[in-house]
Amino acid sequence: LLAAYLVERLLRDHPDRGVALFNSLDKDGRHRLLDRMISVDAAEGLSLWTHLFGPSGPFASDQALEQNIELLRVLARAAPRQTARFMADKANQVATLVNRPQHKLSKNWTKRLTDESEKFRENQALEAFRGGVRGVLHELVYHGEGCRDALKAMEALAVAALRRGNGDTFVDLFRECFVYWFTEFPIPLAERWAVIPRLLNSPKGSEQALGRNVLFTVCDPPHTLSGWSNDHRRRMMPAPVPVLWRDIHDYLR
Repeated sequence: LLAAYLVERLLRDHPDRGVALFNSLDKDGRHRLLDRMISVDAAEGLSLWTHLFGPSGPFASDQALEQNIELLRVLARAAPRQTARFMADKANQVATLVNRPQHKLSKNWTKRLTDESEKFRENQALEAFRGGVRGVLHELVYHGEGCRDALKAMEALAVAALRRGNGDTFVDLFRECFVYWFTEFPIPLAERWAVIPRLLNSPKGSEQALGRNVLFTVCDPPHTLSGWSNDHRRRMMPAPVPVLWRDIHDYLR
């Protein structure tokens, strides 16, 4: 509590010092600072968020975004609304990055680790980036402050994945947002339902395919959802709006 109070006072009385402090820290120090910001009023860090997501911040270029994906995962917990807005604005660029083709490697592991070691490392880095983006969106879409922007970004990545035939990772993540029995989802059922006819009536085949995927999920929902790690603190959010069974029946009908 004392640490949170001191950080909040620093940001309130000297907002520019938060940016200077962040820039002076190493990677671990930056993560610890942002982790501390989880327990601070997000409005107090406005100047810091503006810097981080601005043209001079650590995500200014595609390469920088890929290199700092772990930092973005911390920001998803410390500043969910600002991070979700950033992901929605950058959805097309992120989709291009995660859908890059991987190198085709030999089935011989000895050759992979010798002659093809550089290609193997690039494939591993791409998989780590894809997992990082998935983790960021999964964190944001279940948080009331960033859920709508996160859903928009998730839709863009799912459509891109279907268009390029690049696996079901982001498609499955998007589909899970329409599972009706998870009543704590922060976006009301009626609002989510409006997404489905829009996708089905789209002139684009990839959006129609995503709409069909979602409709199948509504009609035959899974019994479990993807989980996430519980080893990190998260910003508290308001209690979700209660969902009644009559709402669910109207949604299904």
